[in-house]
Amino acid sequence: MFIGQDEEGLSPTAHCEKVNAEFRGERQLSREAIYPLIAEAVRRGFIRLVPPVNQQLVTDLVKRYPCLQACAVRVVETACKEDNGKVATAAAELAMQHLAEVAAVKKGSPVGLGLGPGRATLDFCRAFARLLAVHAQPVKLQLVAISAGCPANAPEYASSSFFNLFPPHVVASTVGLFAETLVPIKDFESIKRRAGVKEAFEAQAGIDLVVTSMGDAWDEDDLLCMFLKQSGQDVASLRAAGWIGNVQYRPTAPRAR
Repeated sequence: MFIGQDEEGLSPTAHCEKVNAEFRGERQLSREAIYPLIAEAVRRGFIRLVPPVNQQLVTDLVKRYPCLQACAVRVVETACKEDNGKVATAAAELAMQHLAEVAAVKKGSPVGLGLGPGRATLDFCRAFARLLAVHAQPVKLQLVAISAGCPANAPEYASSSFFNLFPPHVVASTVGLFAETLVPIKDFESIKRRAGVKEAFEAQAGIDLVVTSMGDAWDEDDLLCMFLKQSGQDVASLRAAGWIGNVQYRPTAPRAR
């Protein structure tokens, strides 16, 4: 009644009048009590608040970058970085759609979900876990995650720690990639064969969905920036060389024209 189904919902006052007329108890519902009830309904999963997608920004983005036409692009407008949880909520809704599609094809076999590190993926896992908790169809997940992927003093952003957010009944198995955050290229092939690492590489063929995010080279709170500074790297010189961001801790630069 408050949010509305096909039309605008009732005002708090009208909402109280309707509820009090239907439930004639000693305690009458006041308009001030509406908002805590809505919050409790969200917590229990009776209501999902999903941020709207800005379709005009999607159109502008695809117009500027035609290669995105083949992709499912969604843009969530946020006011500040404290608002980034809205992006994760929208991403979780999209992931649920993909999950249903993959699960229908795999017919009972676990769906592989690969998780990258960082704050954005942590927010995603919280939102995704809430959806899974009330998902009507049975589904099983094989979770694969990078166990490090963050500064040593910020382990809460290591993606293997996100396993604990998922409802136990949907988790078929978990695999962590136990390796250093960054490794020399010359050692990569030998590291892939190590116990504790090879298991993750063996699981990669079964990953159906990958959740990750991009990092900004000028964001002082970016985990790669934090890691490089703690490692004694000259971050300013990397930026001067053209570093603009990273995906899965792999630095990216503008494409040469």
